[in-house]
Amino acid sequence: MNNKYKTRPIRNKFYHTTEWKKVRDYYFTLKLGMCERCKKDKGYLNKGIIVHHKKYIKDQDFINWNKEILLSINNLELLCLKCHNKEHMREKAFNDNIEINLETGEYIINKK
Repeated sequence: MNNKYKTRPIRNKFYHTTEWKKVRDYYFTLKLGMCERCKKDKGYLNKGIIVHHKKYIKDQDFINWNKEILLSINNLELLCLKCHNKEHMREKAFNDNIEINLETGEYIINKK
């Protein structure tokens, strides 16, 4: 298993749910498998491979099962790998305030 999922098990659990997979597959089909940013920003078609959440999702959204953010097609966009990687370089500035004790599974909310 990838190391990032060992420290983010709540995200890993969500992305393996049937509910997410259905929404993801529906959205992929809806957008005809093409990267939305390449089409909009560059005027050409590029194969999209990742259904991405536009609004940054915090661990608290997963814990509360916030469907408005997690499963709404209004919060999704289909991206190619290059556009997706660019987006996550920008998102590195965000920090979640929840840690998970890997021994007990307990959520620890850090108030910053």
